[in-house]
Amino acid sequence: MKRERPLDRDLPTVGDSRRHGLKRLTVECSQLGCPHERAFTFDELALPDEMIFIHVPRYRRFICSRCGGRRVTVRADWRDHNAHGKGQR
Repeated sequence: MKRERPLDRDLPTVGDSRRHGLKRLTVECSQLGCPHERAFTFDELALPDEMIFIHVPRYRRFICSRCGGRRVTVRADWRDHNAHGKGQR
């Protein structure tokens, strides 16, 4: 993992997401014209709690299974999260 930059300490980590009750992230292909996306659990990707969320694509190096593109965007998957801060699963 790369060295942390001073501004990185304010960015959300995988651990922050877990503390909010989230268990998954969504990876979206960023290639023009490719609408492919897939959800992964944090455990499935073996992501450490201290990993900064936006650094996940550098750590895992995703490749789109539809178009072969390597440009992806990751975001927290809030679909299973309810208003009380606990996931439904």
